Amino acid sequence: MGRMDDWAEGLRIEALQQAADTFFGARRAVDQDRSVLLAWAQELRRVSQKAATWTAALNCVLGGEDNSRMLFHALGIPLPDESMYRIQACMVQFPRPRSLTRQGLYCKIVWSVYEHLADLLYEYHHGRPVRDPKFPGQVLHTPSYGQVMKFCAQLNQRIHDTNACHIPSETLGFARRLDPTTQDQASLLGGQAELCSFDTSLALPPVDPKSLGLMPWPEPPATEEARKKVREVCSHIFQHQRQVAEEVLRSTLHAHDKQLCIVEGPDQPPAA
Repeated sequence: MGRMDDWAEGLRIEALQQAADTFFGARRAVDQDRSVLLAWAQELRRVSQKAATWTAALNCVLGGEDNSRMLFHALGIPLPDESMYRIQACMVQFPRPRSLTRQGLYCKIVWSVYEHLADLLYEYHHGRPVRDPKFPGQVLHTPSYGQVMKFCAQLNQRIHDTNACHIPSETLGFARRLDPTTQDQASLLGGQAELCSFDTSLALPPVDPKSLGLMPWPEPPATEEARKKVREVCSHIFQHQRQVAEEVLRSTLHAHDKQLCIVEGPDQPPAA
């Protein structure tokens, strides 16, 4: 009889171990995927912040909100936040372009700023190639906006399935049923009711896509199409708002660092 008791005890411990591995293993897998998702989102937020900076710089060289709206409307890529049309960051760095005419030079300056923004928007939606640190010679891609949002939806579905398939009260109830003595004592003391509250308190929370802090930046149009639209808008500004173009040219040509484009606002002193 002693051997039977030992065999039953060993079987009970093994069943408990398997139940625990299944329950906690599923939750650990979800937590690992959640960590990956948050890391991807953090990397994309850095790209988004750079895009916001170059958008503000583009607002500067265009002369303000109205001209910015005109260009982005012509390009067919509305900004994800209305405030972005008004924010200006009057210091950006890029190689100073050259042209035979002042109008051509102004267009190239605007294009240089836009080109940086377009590259960031492309990276935001398609990622960029990077070397695999673990396997030299192989190339990986950084996460993209669509990839992150798809992964978020898949993770939420997995969280839903995990909560439905690995219910805490059922797992604890199974563990108690393996020990008849403990189960009898719990039933006498009315200890079964508290199990149901675990299903709510221990349920894995889904990921709110908004909590990732990712903005729905638009994808840039094809390069040649964008170049044509930028040229048209710049020509319009040069012909009808000449003072805007001349201020940009003056700041660019006479900055201390010729690689630095400095555009002063109306309340700022001119560059020395």
